[in-house]
Amino acid sequence: MRSFGDVLDKNNGVGPGFDFARVFLALSVLLWHVLLMSRGNYEPLISTPAWIYNYSILPMFFGLSGFLVAGSAQRNSLTVFAVNRGIRIFPALIVEIALSALILGPIFTAYPLTEYFTHPTLYVYFLNMIALVNFKLPGVFLNNPGGQVVNGSLWTVPFEFLCYFVMAFIIVKKIINKPKALLITAFAVMFLATVAQALAHMLPQSFYVEKILNAYIHSGKGPALLPCFLLGAAAFSLRYKIPMDWRLFAGSLLVVLLAGIFFEPASWENTFLVVIFAPVLIYIVCYVGLLQIPRLPYFSKGDYSYGIYLYGFPIQQALVASSEYFKNSWLLLIASVITTVAFASFSWHCIEKPILGQRKKVTAWFTGWKAKEQPASSAA
Repeated sequence: MRSFGDVLDKNNGVGPGFDFARVFLALSVLLWHVLLMSRGNYEPLISTPAWIYNYSILPMFFGLSGFLVAGSAQRNSLTVFAVNRGIRIFPALIVEIALSALILGPIFTAYPLTEYFTHPTLYVYFLNMIALVNFKLPGVFLNNPGGQVVNGSLWTVPFEFLCYFVMAFIIVKKIINKPKALLITAFAVMFLATVAQALAHMLPQSFYVEKILNAYIHSGKGPALLPCFLLGAAAFSLRYKIPMDWRLFAGSLLVVLLAGIFFEPASWENTFLVVIFAPVLIYIVCYVGLLQIPRLPYFSKGDYSYGIYLYGFPIQQALVASSEYFKNSWLLLIASVITTVAFASFSWHCIEKPILGQRKKVTAWFTGWKAKEQPASSAA
């Protein structure tokens, strides 16, 4: 029977369905946020077994990321890995935060512009660029059903950074090709995350503690993301031992459906429970990523998934704030998909792709700088 590794080898190391999987997950986030923006909650779907679809999106996203990033970590040095991750994440993130603060905010704020631009909340918002999450801009979206949050999707940014820091540690310790060590690391992190989740309420309250809790706990969902990422990385290391079997795929879908029937959304905020189900979710998304799925006509022009994820939330909030018509969920869905994909296209073609095109030059510069510094460090 073919394995995940066999399929990757046949396709020169590229999963033919991974582009589809990324876009599908990004659009799934957009779909669920429509309910929050238009209704102020996730009803009526959250009260049905469909809730599991919503709560599985991010564990699958992080598991898929771990699977793909592990390949890069095996091929590259720590310096190259860090540079590649940095230029993939930061440029689009910085531009989105700047556009929200300097263009979207002034358009939709209820405050006079002089007050908006002198308000401390505006400048605190830029801390999102360094993974200190802040959701609000002064006077923006005061009357939206979804609340005053400008971009709720940013809550996952600290976890993404954390995943890359841990992967850097794994590269340094040379355990990227050791599946057992990766699995032990994943379950150790799960244990620590579960403990942190349980003890979070016991910490003394302060501005900085609140920032850390908002960043790394976030309603109980966050601590499971790093273990899912590491399990995805372990799956890549075990790729020649994981069968590409439609029966396992169908069985995994059935397990998820049963979880949706027999569990409730509140139970999914338990890190331990999510990680128990994580291997099933990771198998599903990796199986889809390795299928021969033709690229969608428009989406074949670039990787728009990151832009969709970044821009979807603020665009939906802006649409709802601009017209009462967009409190209709279907109208909001159609308008937000079109607008968000347009902004994601802008992000890819004008920011992400051009900067990624300079990756070799940036990597060479960092590698050369490190080589020049090395003798001085050794002499010292």
